[in-house]
Amino acid sequence: MSFNESVVRKNIAAFLNLIESGLTLVKEEFFLPNEFGSRGFIDILARDKDGCLVVIEVKISKHSEREAITELFKYLALLKQNMSLKDSEIRLLVISTDWRELLTPFSEFHWNTNYNSAGLMAVVDSSGFPLELKPVELLERSTGRKINERHWLQVYESKSGRDVGAVAYADAIQRRGIKNFVVANFTYEYPDWDVKGYGFYFAQQEESLEFYKGVLQSFSEELFQEISECTATYKSDEDILNEFASASTDMVYVPADEKEIGHPEKIKGYLQNESWTIEGIARYGIFKKDIRLTDQEIINDLCGFSGGSYTWYAATIKLANKAGLNEVKDRYSKCLYHNDTWRRAIRDYIEYFETKDSDSVMRLSIFNSENILETVTLMERHGELLYVPNFVLAIEDPVIGELEIFYGSISVNGQAPKTVENIARKYFQGSLSNAPMQAFFHAISKINNDILSDLGLFYDLGYTRIVNGDVISKARNPRIRGSQVIFDDFREEDEGFVGWLVSNESLVRNISRDYSAAIYNPMEI
Repeated sequence: MSFNESVVRKNIAAFLNLIESGLTLVKEEFFLPNEFGSRGFIDILARDKDGCLVVIEVKISKHSEREAITELFKYLALLKQNMSLKDSEIRLLVISTDWRELLTPFSEFHWNTNYNSAGLMAVVDSSGFPLELKPVELLERSTGRKINERHWLQVYESKSGRDVGAVAYADAIQRRGIKNFVVANFTYEYPDWDVKGYGFYFAQQEESLEFYKGVLQSFSEELFQEISECTATYKSDEDILNEFASASTDMVYVPADEKEIGHPEKIKGYLQNESWTIEGIARYGIFKKDIRLTDQEIINDLCGFSGGSYTWYAATIKLANKAGLNEVKDRYSKCLYHNDTWRRAIRDYIEYFETKDSDSVMRLSIFNSENILETVTLMERHGELLYVPNFVLAIEDPVIGELEIFYGSISVNGQAPKTVENIARKYFQGSLSNAPMQAFFHAISKINNDILSDLGLFYDLGYTRIVNGDVISKARNPRIRGSQVIFDDFREEDEGFVGWLVSNESLVRNISRDYSAAIYNPMEI
């Protein structure tokens, strides 16, 4: 059926209550002058009951549908240019009888702009009168490449066995209905146990909860009901999604010598200590289609550096890269779930970065294990600072030759630390050897701040400003006030975490002994 767009527009303008109650017409074909280029005409400009201006675009022909997004951006710019409106004072409505051409671009517009926008499907009669205007169900928001944190690995004595297993597993996963994933082939070697061999490591793009429920129901209604009941009491949407994502690959039977659950912390640890070596990565779905994606970027994602880990995060971003900066804002905090001090401070420092020159660069690196008992144990056993939680956020402004470094560390709060016995009674049913099991289930992170305080420690903040190579400021507790940094004076006599380890040698040794009892062979302690 063919309609005259102007007729449909006039009918909608005459009956705005079909859209929502309280809409009043400002003008049909509202003129917008433009001192910098071509002028514009808004199909219908209305005002809602809250006083916002509502831009209503009516698109009937396929040609006009294709132009809709371009016109929306133009009208928004002209409205703000002519009236100095705020983004919050403008609403956008697109009305069309056919959304096949519009759905994808409008969904992207809706999710990736700040504007209050919506789409309406128009059902019109032969005269062009709107019989019904119903909301359009937009496509789900695309998160870009994001590997789910639930991984899987299988190991073999022979390379040929691994190679056959990796291909068979990928084929089975695709038959399951999961199309976007990677399979990394690796070798492993543990000299202390005289063990070596081959393995493959599976990880998938994170899909929606509805997707995983559909996959799960397609092969096991019983397992679907089991996971549904299990997650009914979960409070975190992320935890629910992860359970269904993990279950979606259950019951994929490909023979192997050993099979294990994987996660970002596991693969990073083995790669970092050089026990594992990646030989190659097979890509499927979107990972294969991405022509710019390197193996190293995939490895970084597997290790959780881009926001998939509960322990670390890393990013380097230019201020001009607004999309990249938004990704940092969305993802940096996962590894700081219980660390309010650092999470809030980094948020402020990122906002401060946004006040800088457009050529400025920010580098952020976070390591936050949220288990001070494990940190103390590893330091006592190995003495390497890489085990100590910290963050560094460096802002470089090349225009003025300035480098500002915000950092987080563990410092001493001035209180006498509690004894091992006291901490064991208070948190671990009388024995510190129970702590590793709580760490395994991520329960220890919830009480980590309290344990930290009982040990006489706290999460500290520091700041250094360097201009043209000269240290101008070195301070503690930096706070942001607009485009300024205020801080407390740095005191050289303040004892840091390493000093605390030395001063409390006996306590440290006792913590390491008791915490290690459930992890290491007692003969090694």
